[in-house]
Amino acid sequence: MDFTNTEYQADLLDFQSSHGLDGSDNARILVISGILNVDAGHGLSFTKRTVERLGNVRIADADIVVPGDANGQSKGYAFVIADSAEQAAELAEKVDGFRADRQRTFSAQFVQN
Repeated sequence: MDFTNTEYQADLLDFQSSHGLDGSDNARILVISGILNVDAGHGLSFTKRTVERLGNVRIADADIVVPGDANGQSKGYAFVIADSAEQAAELAEKVDGFRADRQRTFSAQFVQN
């Protein structure tokens, strides 16, 4: 994931501000790339189910966002807020490298800004 991409940076700032987060919360926020480039709503549903299943956790709908482009298609990444830094680390370990299909593998990293 190119953390220097200005579009990604704008999405991250929107996500953080809409959730009342700042840089001190970065240990709880994961960026998951490799999301299907489909309707952002479908990408959200698939990503949420996958992360919950792999991590054996429940994630509130408000705690996962799949940014979409002007046409409503996902941009290929999602932001997930974990309950704690420890839970985020466990999720990253379980989600990173997951093969969603033949062509797509999830990558989970901690947010950097």
